[in-house]
Amino acid sequence: MPNVDVVNEWVIVLESLLNEVYSVEGCEAVLLEALVHQCIMSLFLQQDADGSIKVLQKVRELLFSALTCPPEIVVMCMMLTGVW
Repeated sequence: MPNVDVVNEWVIVLESLLNEVYSVEGCEAVLLEALVHQCIMSLFLQQDADGSIKVLQKVRELLFSALTCPPEIVVMCMMLTGVW
C-alpha cells in the first residue's frame, strides 16, 4: 500500500481536476476509486473513524449522482459502511 500522505494528495488532485465532471460513460469512477482507497487507509491504517465516515459520505454522494458506476465500487462502499 502506498503512503497515506500520497493517497491523500492523490485524492486532492483528482477532486480538483474532476470537480463536477459527470459523463455518460462513468468516468467519475476514477475519483470514486481514489476515495475508496482513502477511506480504507483512513479506517484501517490510521484508525480514524471520523475521517473515514467523511470520506464515505463523499463516496455515497458521488454514487447517488453518478449515471453509471462499476459494481465493485458500490460493493466496496457498502462493505466499508458495514465495517464502520
